[in-house]
Amino acid sequence: MKRILNRDSRIELLRILGMLMIIQSHFYIYGNWSGTQTLNPKNTVKILALDGLGPAGAIIFFIITGYFANLSLDFQSDLKKAKRKAFNTWKKTFTYSVVITIIFISIGVNVKLKELIIAFLPFTLGEYWFISCYMLLIIFSPFINILLSNLSNKQLKIINILLFLPQVLMLANNSCVSKFILAISGYIIGATIRIKKSEFINIKAHNYIILMLLIYAFELCSVYFSRILGTRFEHSAHFMEYVPAYIIAICIFVLFLKFPIFHSKIINLLALGSFAAYLITEQIVFRKILWTQIVNARGVQNSPYLYLFSLSTVVVIYVICSLFDLFISYLCLLIKRLFCSYFKGDRTVH
Repeated sequence: MKRILNRDSRIELLRILGMLMIIQSHFYIYGNWSGTQTLNPKNTVKILALDGLGPAGAIIFFIITGYFANLSLDFQSDLKKAKRKAFNTWKKTFTYSVVITIIFISIGVNVKLKELIIAFLPFTLGEYWFISCYMLLIIFSPFINILLSNLSNKQLKIINILLFLPQVLMLANNSCVSKFILAISGYIIGATIRIKKSEFINIKAHNYIILMLLIYAFELCSVYFSRILGTRFEHSAHFMEYVPAYIIAICIFVLFLKFPIFHSKIINLLALGSFAAYLITEQIVFRKILWTQIVNARGVQNSPYLYLFSLSTVVVIYVICSLFDLFISYLCLLIKRLFCSYFKGDRTVH
């Protein structure tokens, strides 16, 4: 725990921001809006303006993972660490998915058979695409690190370009392109930023900000024109999918690297709950209840305070989930210590 609290809080704050962006996107995707299929392009942009932040938030996590890649060629140590991290991620994801489902069943919530099966098979049936990609990335990371360690500067540039290009195929919903490619691409650009840190840092901050704003404006235009072309509401925000999000994520990441290093125990503790916030809010049974009944954004659909409501709601959700995860982690640790103490005392007696 002491090591975690001493982490670079710039990166931990970035984890929090990335997850807030993801949850913010879910607010608008699952917002229980009224008359979505008849909304004009202008109102569609109004509702989905912040939805595009979600993909960028997911890519930020992939970039962070790549930035801290172990390129020391200690393959066995790297592989052992990857196995442990992947198993812990799987265990936490499975536990949250199943336990939340059991809780809702026990209080009388009607859980459909399909939802029950998905909750118990979250990876096989794609309940959490982001976590699934993240786990696969962790498993493959030792092999990717070996590849990166043996690439020249020119080859490193080429592989980043080659991994970016398949994302364009997603515009046509090309089924041969998996989001796993996106995860690998984010990982490698993160490692590239680490290797060529000075080159990225030396670019003026305003250049990144201008690029990010231009790309974001382009994404909003894509929502507007996709609606004119007759794209369904739920697909309008993903007309450009991850192409603009990829560039925005890189800009945000480098801008955070430009901040002075600082350490905050509060930020580092809250950052520990970032995955839990995703697992809880995206759980197949709770997701519907959260966005349609608890939050029910439809009530502020036409309000001038829509964005203020969504931003404050997402922050509150994140803090509650993060604190809940800290409580559960502390409770599990306490139980483990009690069991260890009991059995240790038992052996002493005999």
